[in-house]
Amino acid sequence: MKAPCQGCDKRLIGCHSVCQVYHAWRAEYEKAKAAKHKETSSLSRSMQRHIWRKMMGR
Repeated sequence: MKAPCQGCDKRLIGCHSVCQVYHAWRAEYEKAKAAKHKETSSLSRSMQRHIWRKMMGR
């Protein structure tokens, strides 16, 4: 999802605080991000430790 700001001719420094289009996009983006996070299965604590140790070379 690309932000509507890219290529916007009304873009100014700090415009995100007042832009309604950006606020609507951001709300949808956060909902999609939360839904994606819910979909991912959580790993057990022991599996997380195993992966971490592999990454750290231990």
